[in-house]
Amino acid sequence: MKINILGLTNPLFSIEENNAVSLINDIYKLKDTQTNINDVPKENTRLQNLIKQYCGTIGGECYSTEGMPALASQPKEKAFTRADNCANGGHLSVFGHFVATLELVDIPKALCMLLNNNHINNTSERSMRYTNMKNACTPDDLILYDKWKEIFYNKIEKTYSEKYPQIFTKSLITKKANENARYIISSYYKTRMVYTNDIREFTNISRTIDYVLSLGEDMPSFLKGMKEELSEFNILLKGTGLVFQYFNDQREKSFSLLSKNNKVINTYYGDCIADTYKMSLSCIAQLQRHRFLNISIAFDKTPNFFIPEILKDDKKLVDEWLKDCNQNADRFPQATLANVNEIAPANLIIKKDYERLCNSVQQELCMVCLEQAKRIAENMDENNPELKQQFARLTGSRCLWQEGFKCPTPCGYVEGVKCTRKI
Repeated sequence: MKINILGLTNPLFSIEENNAVSLINDIYKLKDTQTNINDVPKENTRLQNLIKQYCGTIGGECYSTEGMPALASQPKEKAFTRADNCANGGHLSVFGHFVATLELVDIPKALCMLLNNNHINNTSERSMRYTNMKNACTPDDLILYDKWKEIFYNKIEKTYSEKYPQIFTKSLITKKANENARYIISSYYKTRMVYTNDIREFTNISRTIDYVLSLGEDMPSFLKGMKEELSEFNILLKGTGLVFQYFNDQREKSFSLLSKNNKVINTYYGDCIADTYKMSLSCIAQLQRHRFLNISIAFDKTPNFFIPEILKDDKKLVDEWLKDCNQNADRFPQATLANVNEIAPANLIIKKDYERLCNSVQQELCMVCLEQAKRIAENMDENNPELKQQFARLTGSRCLWQEGFKCPTPCGYVEGVKCTRKI
């Protein structure tokens, strides 16, 4: 694994260290090679002092009559003292002002999902919908991936290319085959992601990892499968200087993605919606892009797996698919179904379903959103007739029902418009 620091907050006001980027230890400068854990520094005092001076200076804004110019001209010792007082007193929001952007290289996809569920972040991640899995997964996974990629390619070509030859070109079929074949790959495959967050959140992430590693055999199975990677990531993260061990943070140490006690919530359909449904791990990673959703997942005792729609008319292929999934169940293939707990205001659920009912969206997510809209419309509190009507109209892509809407990239075939496609 490797962490490349791509950017740090570079203070505009005058402080002792006037070039934040120069503070990055050599081990964290942009490289292609992986980091030797034994070479990782235990701390980065210069960077931490910069962070304390910057955040401590800003922390004075709350009770300063003169504002930032006066605060910035104060001796740095005052800023250090203020930062220490904030840290010890649990007033940690001031540390949210210092932001770092990291490239995380060869990080497990499952760990990306844990990080992405944090509401405070920005992320750009390599897409396995558009890139090949070569060099990203184990040799055994790659064999399965290539096997199913060929099967999906042939099924898609047979089902759609004769009917829509101008649309289903070799390029599109290949992309759709990639998209479906990745379901068979373990969720621990290695990827890369650019991740931006602030000091408070980096510290909370590190402390959460410390806690889950201390659980030993009681660690949730989903985390246990990447125990070594969690430990390695935490060592690298601490070595950057972006983790502050002395924060007095009383928040519960847990990953928000994993439902507490593996619980499935009770549903409620009103101005605020609490909904639960099954979705593959691959699809959950897509759902996480909607930062306004409160998402957690719970696993069934006996694993079940998503079956791509394009396979369902062939029992032999379905049986073979489930066999391959079950043989690797302990490594959580991306087809593994989880119970998704989704909570958000109704208007934001509408916004999400509105955007995801489209041919360009992953087929599974499109279908889940279509079914969700129908379910909510049927069960919506009768005191909310307007919301009920808004969900009821979501019966296909918005180009089907939204008056005056013109799609900038029309899919060109009826199954795409009606959200009845198999891929």
